Amino acid sequence: LLKKKINKKDGSVGYANDFVVSHLRLQKREFEYKLASFNANIDKYVDKINMLKIKLKDVADLKHSYNKLTQKVEMAQRRLELIEGRLLETKIALESNIGDFEILQYAVPPKYPSNSNRKMIVVVVAILTFGGLLMGFIIKDLLNFTVKSDFDFKQILEIKLLGEIPNKDQIPLNVFYSSMQLLFGRLMKYLPRKDTPVLAFGSDKIETGKSFVLSELSEILVTQKKKILWIDTISTFDKDVKKYLINDLLYNVKPFEKNKVFKFSNNIHKSYFLLDEDTFLKSLKTEDVESFIASIKGYDYIIWELFDVNYNMQLFSSIASATDLLVLVAGFMDSNRDQMIKDIEFLKDDTDIPITGILNNITKTYFNMKF
Repeated sequence: LLKKKINKKDGSVGYANDFVVSHLRLQKREFEYKLASFNANIDKYVDKINMLKIKLKDVADLKHSYNKLTQKVEMAQRRLELIEGRLLETKIALESNIGDFEILQYAVPPKYPSNSNRKMIVVVVAILTFGGLLMGFIIKDLLNFTVKSDFDFKQILEIKLLGEIPNKDQIPLNVFYSSMQLLFGRLMKYLPRKDTPVLAFGSDKIETGKSFVLSELSEILVTQKKKILWIDTISTFDKDVKKYLINDLLYNVKPFEKNKVFKFSNNIHKSYFLLDEDTFLKSLKTEDVESFIASIKGYDYIIWELFDVNYNMQLFSSIASATDLLVLVAGFMDSNRDQMIKDIEFLKDDTDIPITGILNNITKTYFNMKF
């Protein structure tokens, strides 16, 4: 039992120097100190977690830069091997032994020299010049690893080419829209017969003209009174776009919400998918994307404008696998043929989705020469 001690002046009750009370007071101070220490450690751990998130984002950016540098090194090595082969052939030709030839008769200067044959010399020089220019053009073409023609799609990339789109500013509009109609017809043939087909558009690099192609195709669909949901992938956004982001619905496995739609026009509605650091830290499953797409109602077509494959290959594959058709938009003499080969091989190994292609922004000279 504790011994009470009553203060006669104010009537307050205290305790004498009891061992139990003293021990409890010491424990109280000890626990208060430990609690303060734990709170301080928690603040430190939170700071460390925030630093790790920043470092993970830096690692993702460094990985992206490393992949690009690796591609450049591989392309440089291939070009070097090609040049070394040409140099070796030239060296062998120059070092041919004169002993391989038998001299039948030594030249004897004529007593009466003939005319200078200037015309013959001019013709020979012209032929040699033309041959040199032609050879230079062939070598330059051999060392050019960009996508230039339907041959690249059929023989090298081994995917179906839906169409070739000329530069709209360089040719008559009737020619341009004729090419778009041809592309649209082939695209419709490859889509499955279902109520709401889903298309994904990607590329091997940024700025190959995906948005331009989608805008033109959407206008054709609008003329047929079709209603379209266009999901645009962005890396930055402003306040007006934030309320139309679908990231939280996708990653939290929630159905589509109509308030996530921006009415671009009566028949074209847009939602946005944000590429931020969370897309590298969190995994998005194809099944979740399929469930999200299945919850979208009231549209004739769903078009998802993706990003370059190499930026986040697994995320690209997860989204594309949930669609009905993948269209890779290549820039004329801009997209890298070797990079597209790697992208297509990865997608074919990782998904079963049909892959097609579009060659965009063909220059007037080449387009007129071909068509």
